[in-house]
Amino acid sequence: MIFGMPAVSAAGAADRWAHVRSFGTGLSLPVYRQKGAGEADVPYLELLILFSFIVFVWEFYLDVRQYRALQRKDIPSALTERIAELDSRATASGSAPPEQASQYKDAPSPPAATSLLDRLTSKFEAARNYSIDKAHLGFVETAFSQTENTTLLLLGSMPWFWDTSVELAGRWLGKRENEYVVSLVLLGLNMVLEQVVHLPFSLWAVFVVEERHGFNKQSLGNFFLDKLKGLALSALLGGPMTLAVLYVIKAGGRNFFLYLYLLVLAFQLLLLTIYPTVIAPLFNKYEPLPEDSELKIQIDALASRVKFPLTKVFVVDGSRRSAHSNAYFYGFFKNKRIVLFDTLIAQVRPSELLSVLAHELGHWAHSHTLQMFLVSQVHLFLAFFLFASSVDNAALFASFGFSSRPTIIALLLFFQAIWSPVDKALSFVFTLWTRRNEFQVASQRPVPPCSARPLTLSPPPGPFLQADEYAVGLGYSEDLQRGLVKLQIENLSNPSPDPWYSFYHYSHPPLTERLAAIWARQQAVERKRE
Repeated sequence: MIFGMPAVSAAGAADRWAHVRSFGTGLSLPVYRQKGAGEADVPYLELLILFSFIVFVWEFYLDVRQYRALQRKDIPSALTERIAELDSRATASGSAPPEQASQYKDAPSPPAATSLLDRLTSKFEAARNYSIDKAHLGFVETAFSQTENTTLLLLGSMPWFWDTSVELAGRWLGKRENEYVVSLVLLGLNMVLEQVVHLPFSLWAVFVVEERHGFNKQSLGNFFLDKLKGLALSALLGGPMTLAVLYVIKAGGRNFFLYLYLLVLAFQLLLLTIYPTVIAPLFNKYEPLPEDSELKIQIDALASRVKFPLTKVFVVDGSRRSAHSNAYFYGFFKNKRIVLFDTLIAQVRPSELLSVLAHELGHWAHSHTLQMFLVSQVHLFLAFFLFASSVDNAALFASFGFSSRPTIIALLLFFQAIWSPVDKALSFVFTLWTRRNEFQVASQRPVPPCSARPLTLSPPPGPFLQADEYAVGLGYSEDLQRGLVKLQIENLSNPSPDPWYSFYHYSHPPLTERLAAIWARQQAVERKRE
């Protein structure tokens, strides 16, 4: 006996493993197998199901923790005290002019000119209910997806879909033996069925949850039109790219992974180039911000101050679909452009909008965008390098019920069965690294302001937000804090997430921590000036 297990012949071991993987029923798994599919030496199918179940249980546990946190009906005292201090300082300085109506006709009206704390308090229950509704939908959709994926794996959906695609390619196109055509049919079927199966969840999210809380602005017709546009773009761009990928893998020899990486890199750069000018305008209307507008003049001045190579500023009609807001920049080298949602312009004052842009420019100044791109390239190259070692993995094909070895199936099996655990771990590390771009650790603790009563903020030891710190250095501390609070209020964001949940999922720190960090940085700057 070795490690407590009786020695058996290779044939006996195979028989025993076949019995185990059939759960004692005598039924070979997956249920559907291609003719001639042998037994796998490595149980990739079972390991994938086990891994996906572990991830499901862990993330479901975090969801439950978050749901319990949402049951709290009080706003964290650290947050209310900081916002009260912001209100007090704004009143004392006389820097709280009335909100300005947006010049964009479809943008929402600005909120009433009440204190930030009053607005947060009045909308806290709505924000809590919004998060609870999203959590309810998330529980159902997550459980459904886990059940669906596990069932399809056990039934042998992949070999069945491949064999079905072979039959359809032969019947419709007379290309039964053409692997390229069959691969396109397979991906097309999968794309359409995926949309159909998950359509109820999308409809519920938009027309029940978002509608109930006042965010949805699109009609049912526009919803389906967007879906059709997305499918068409996937076919037009994804089809040729799929053929190119298959060709490179087949014709690239031993070093095909290098050529495959270069191909995908070129495709990514193409998408980055055409997305803002070709793809995005298919879904939204982009208008240049008037050159003579006060906001445009202020944005130009900010860009000039930090030497940001700004060429254009666009306003997108985000209010056409949703009341949520956003802002971002894009472009290569000396051709940078800024995009503002009309909802953002309506929700914050110009000075607060500039502070949000200063935060985004902080990402540019610290080369975060470039760093993220380079890290993603290392991630991609590593995936293709490892794929090259498993492209002809007989056990991988056999475990999922294949006797044939189509290239597209090799690619799908690798990313599903082998790369997914690696990708999950790397994605978490990537989230932590992204938070670091927002969250810079230093040694100071926040110094309470000069008020009748010191604040009771207790953030992690001196957290500084790297991009926020940049905005503070430009003099936008008060405006940035007020802007962040307003965006939190108007987007009905959860002000008090579960710490484990936010640590695992959030790429940005929660609002309480951000405000504490900005305040700490502001105090540090003021001490240096003294």
